[in-house]
Amino acid sequence: TSNSISSAVEEQQAEAEGKRVGEQFSYDIKDKVTIDKNQSALVPIVQANVDVEKVTVWKNRDENDDDDDQTSNVARRALWLTNTSGLTFDGGTFNVLEDESFQGEGVLDAIRPGEKRLISYAGDPAVRVSTRTWTVENRLRRVQITKGVMVTTREDRRSTEYSVSNADTQPREVVIEHPR
Repeated sequence: TSNSISSAVEEQQAEAEGKRVGEQFSYDIKDKVTIDKNQSALVPIVQANVDVEKVTVWKNRDENDDDDDQTSNVARRALWLTNTSGLTFDGGTFNVLEDESFQGEGVLDAIRPGEKRLISYAGDPAVRVSTRTWTVENRLRRVQITKGVMVTTREDRRSTEYSVSNADTQPREVVIEHPR
């Protein structure tokens, strides 16, 4: 799938040249851009092939998680993106097109050359993940007595079993983000 996505991006001349300015970066646009009053335009700055691998990502939110995101336990389509362009990608929105069809959009932070990032762009309703969690509590692991002081070490162990099902005919590579 990574070949079909990267081959969908045709090689074109860069519309701008990037350069580092300390920790920042800037682009010098090759052609003059004119924008009329009260108008806006999308100006292509970087058009380059980059290495991507399409995956599905699912993030396990446990009951102690403070995240208010109601869609956190929904599988998402995502890309492992490696910035092989040689230029820094500025943060902002991005769109994913596959076979000239809109697949989704997302937001990313700046990505420097050579960085690899997992970026999600759409829900993946075909993938369902169910979990089963169990805890073994207060298992005595160690007793140490030093100079009349006894220290006992106990640990709680929590195990989670993940069951992934795919309702689509296309296989999926699923990345599960498990809380530490």
